[in-house]
Amino acid sequence: MMENRPFKFRLLELFIEQADWWNYDITRKMQEDYNLPKQYDRDVFNYELLEMSASGFIVMTDAREDSEGLFRKGTILCKYEVTNIGRAQFKELCGKIKPRGE
Repeated sequence: MMENRPFKFRLLELFIEQADWWNYDITRKMQEDYNLPKQYDRDVFNYELLEMSASGFIVMTDAREDSEGLFRKGTILCKYEVTNIGRAQFKELCGKIKPRGE
């Protein structure tokens, strides 16, 4: 539903569909959805997660060092889950967003 919409809309939708995500998994999913394969694009999606966390839409539930190179070796991997605020925001967006072409 939110594919090809602003990134944060799609990210919220993914968190509604699956309760929690590691940043490296959800950024890969977003890269596939939006056909943005570069490392820069991955970093943009990761920054979107940080903004969503700062806004209270998602919360970090776990973190560990990326020793395997799943995202970028030596960085911190973060696991996030959606908050009640994020669920409410998604519900509000669904009531306002119409499918493309309408």
